[in-house]
Amino acid sequence: MITGLNTKKNTYAFGMPVPVRQYNSNSYNFGYQGSLKDDEISGSGNHYTTEFRELETRLGRWWSLDPKSSFFAWQSPFVSMNNNPILLNDVLGDSAWSYKNKWDDKFISKYREFSATKTEEYKKNGSNFTCEDYALSIAVDFASQNNLPFQFTNETGTFDPTSDVYTNVDQFKSAIQEFSGANDLANSKNTSETNIKDAQKGDIILLKLDKDNPKFNHTQVITKTTSSQVDINQGGLFGRAFANSPKNTFYGGKELSQGSYYKGKNSYYNKTKMEYHQGDFLQQNKATVRTWNFLNWNGK
Repeated sequence: MITGLNTKKNTYAFGMPVPVRQYNSNSYNFGYQGSLKDDEISGSGNHYTTEFRELETRLGRWWSLDPKSSFFAWQSPFVSMNNNPILLNDVLGDSAWSYKNKWDDKFISKYREFSATKTEEYKKNGSNFTCEDYALSIAVDFASQNNLPFQFTNETGTFDPTSDVYTNVDQFKSAIQEFSGANDLANSKNTSETNIKDAQKGDIILLKLDKDNPKFNHTQVITKTTSSQVDINQGGLFGRAFANSPKNTFYGGKELSQGSYYKGKNSYYNKTKMEYHQGDFLQQNKATVRTWNFLNWNGK
């Protein structure tokens, strides 16, 4: 650690710029996350100005209160990027997720790989989900980490992370999970129908397991495909009386379980419960196979 540097001309205290160890580009005024550099305050790269407030990078804190601090009273209003500046951005100084990229074939391909690796991470961490919350969590996690557009529509309206209501990713994810069900994933504004033969990793399968309910009530996420089978993972529900919000102590989500569809036999095997279902499981449960409307979100 450098504690000081004495020269014949100057004495440099800890934290101040050291000669020959810094670089200034006078021709470009922007730096981290595209914010305006303000090098006159505390040296090169140590201070940024946004629309709403000033960011001190050495502390990882804002100089003033977050204008939306009332929405997240559980953390300090001086926190920057929800304490996660590597994955999150706050370009204006008032939110954690902005649209800097657009969906394309490259990002869609990355999402499909992400859906499988993120599932394994959820399992390793012992994360609990209801079936639809699991599918939504993967999509939100990937879009937020890559600053991609994402909108989800259900019966209450459209959830958009750039709205003034949301100040960080967790808050947005909790809101969308609390007010959304499996049937909302079938909304044409969110997903489009495909088939089990053409399905890819990251696609979802919606089922009507409750024969008395006309709506889809179960969600599976495809995590692997081969010429002969499709592997899925799924969340679950302990009971109907539990809270809908994942943040609630009484949330009814369960650890993820897995299964496989065998294309030639049109059969399904629940690997976790070791239950084999004969016959066309998808047809029996009036299933629909869906893929996210990635490209449609770019224009919103």
